[in-house]
Formats: sequence, C-alpha cells, structure tokens
Amino acid sequence: MKSFIILLITSLIFTTKSFASNFANNESQFQDWSFHKTIRAGKEICYILSIPISSPKNIIRSKSFFIITNNNDDADEISTSSGYFYKENSNVELSFGSEKFYLFPYKNFAWANDKNQDIDIIKEMQKQDQMYITAISSNEKMTIDHYSLIGFTQAYNQMKKSCK
Repeated sequence: MKSFIILLITSLIFTTKSFASNFANNESQFQDWSFHKTIRAGKEICYILSIPISSPKNIIRSKSFFIITNNNDDADEISTSSGYFYKENSNVELSFGSEKFYLFPYKNFAWANDKNQDIDIIKEMQKQDQMYITAISSNEKMTIDHYSLIGFTQAYNQMKKSCK
C-alpha cells in the first residue's frame, strides 16, 4: 500500500510544470502547509504537504518534501523525501529540538517504522513550530532540511474533516 500511495503522490507532484502548482482537484493553503484531495482510479486520495523553508544550497538534488497521507481505516502515514536516494543502512532523523525520531529509508523515501510512530510524530508536530530532517545521500552528502510547522494543525484538521 505504501508504494502505491507514494507512487501516486510522486506522480501528482512531479508531472506538473511547477511543484507549487495546483495539482489536486481540491487544494487549500494553510501558511506553510497545503491540503490536497483528488480522485485517482476511482479512489479518493487526501494528504497534506510541505516543503522545507531552508535547505543546503550546495547539493544538487530534486525537491524535498514532507507528506502525511490520510488513511481512514488506520493511522495516518508520514513520509518524506530529501530529493535523493538515501545511503543504504542509514537512518533519516526527524527532530523537534531534543525530541528525535528515526525513519526507515528506502530508495528516495523514508517512513515511520510503524503506525504507533506515525501517531507519535503527528502528535509532536501539533505541539511544535518547526522540525528538521537530517539525512545522508547514497554518495555520502548530509543534508538538513528545516520545515516550518506553522499551519500544520489547520491543514491536518482540514484533511481529517474532508476525508472520511
């Protein structure tokens, strides 16, 4: 299921002329986060998305982003991409100051290790105003992407309200 959702969202994001363009049937902006709702193959897909407010400029890579995908029957799922293939056997660190979570990377995406960690991360995101994703690329370059969480709770609440 994860691979289907990621493939679908990635195709939605990268088949548009501009990353920030309106690529869903229903889109709402909540400061640094956006809510998206679309229908693909007869299935409703809802997610919220943000891009970093600051990133290293000296590394060539694709766009970085952080997504939470609505999962009506289970815990909502977090995923992220740092815009490159991750180093094998590494962790992707998601930090809120001293509070840290380690995500499982596979190719160019990283996920929480289980649904309980998804839940814990989303709860922490609702309490904080910023987060950092630290990762190492397959060619040993480290990046730290800084995300704003301003507007996160409003976008998340809109997703939960709109997608049942």
